Amino acid sequence: MIKILKEEAAGITRRILKRDFSGYTGLAVKNSIYQFGTTIISQIGTLIFTIIIARMLMPELFGLYSLVLSTLSIFLVFSNLGISSAVVRFISSKLGKRNKKKAKSYFWYLFKIKFLLSIIAVVLLVSLAKIISENYYNKPLLGALIIGAAYLFFSSMNGFLSSLFRAKNDLKPLLTGEVLFQLSRLAVVGGGLFIILKMNLSVGANLAWTLLFVAIAHAIIVAYIHCVSRKRIGFLKSKTLDLKPSEKKEVMKYLLPLSTLVLSGVFFSNIDTIMLGRFVQSDFIAFYRTAFSLLGASLPLVSFSIVLFPIFSRLSGKRLEIGLKKSLLVTFLLSLATLIAILILAPYLVYFIFGPEYMPAVQVLRVLSLILLISPFIDIYSSYLNSSGKTKITAKLLISGTILNIVLNYFFITWFLNLGQIYAVFGAAAATILSKMVLLGGLVIVHRKIKKT
Repeated sequence: MIKILKEEAAGITRRILKRDFSGYTGLAVKNSIYQFGTTIISQIGTLIFTIIIARMLMPELFGLYSLVLSTLSIFLVFSNLGISSAVVRFISSKLGKRNKKKAKSYFWYLFKIKFLLSIIAVVLLVSLAKIISENYYNKPLLGALIIGAAYLFFSSMNGFLSSLFRAKNDLKPLLTGEVLFQLSRLAVVGGGLFIILKMNLSVGANLAWTLLFVAIAHAIIVAYIHCVSRKRIGFLKSKTLDLKPSEKKEVMKYLLPLSTLVLSGVFFSNIDTIMLGRFVQSDFIAFYRTAFSLLGASLPLVSFSIVLFPIFSRLSGKRLEIGLKKSLLVTFLLSLATLIAILILAPYLVYFIFGPEYMPAVQVLRVLSLILLISPFIDIYSSYLNSSGKTKITAKLLISGTILNIVLNYFFITWFLNLGQIYAVFGAAAATILSKMVLLGGLVIVHRKIKKT
């Protein structure tokens, strides 16, 4: 494994120094650089943005803001359902065969589905906003959820248009777009909040204005991606052909199982916040999301799934098992070191990054830090199974883990709530950790069965 990594690193370094991006390997190297840069800018920018608005909004408003975003994420996934992935798969395939007309046909077919799902998601959100706000959460979220419909639409369109550049293997505009988005979000949202928070508006009004500023930032990036796509994506100027019924059926056959996987992943990531929103005050949601923000910034330090997947795909038999064992060892050592660092530094991280108002998040962060010993291994085993062609098994385990997560969250939150709202937050953390442990256990068991066969 180490030898393979050294060979890959040496080859990539030579190409970068010589600016040799010829062939499929060179294209992969160039795209990896752009993708890595986009990911780093996104993570750093998101962390900085989260810190700034958390300090500006303070726990009550920041908790409500986090709750609105988690709610919008559920509606947002219904407007996607794997369509962006389908764009990359089908359009990329036709472009590889130099069939621009057919690529344009797939674009329009998928765009129609995307637009229709986005409109349905927006209508559902607006229709259910009052029920969600007043009957489920019992919090002043109505205005923010209604305005959040604009955020939902622009964010959905951004994902679709961005996938066109991935299909064309042209990732440079996405890197530029990510820089523009992070800067515009900081300027629009930060500047807007600086003015609005001085006007002594109600909590609901402040929250609604915040979502409006976020929606404007997303609208800016959609306008940019649209303008660039008209100039750089040539096949959009081609004539459109009607897709055959068999081709449409193939698209739907691809989307349906992928939709289930996407839905499960989003529910797994947001169900804890959504359930907490019903039972605890917004301040405690802020403490929970603050802890997760710091944890999320730490996870990339120990996660190698993106790097390992292509390497695992090239290995088989004993070499694959040896590679898996070595990657697990390295990940465990890094995870353990990061975990110890967070346990020790948690008070200082929360105090200096988010401020003294968020100090109750310290113990939550310490509890959630156990995820560092679970999530990276889930990624590794998932990469292992996917590279072995066991994607359906991975999907079934994720769906089962999501259902378990929902059940455990409800049980632990309501049970610990009798002791106090902060204990309900600990209950949500425990439910998340246990469901991830069960998911990891399932992946390990499947791996052992495959190993024996």
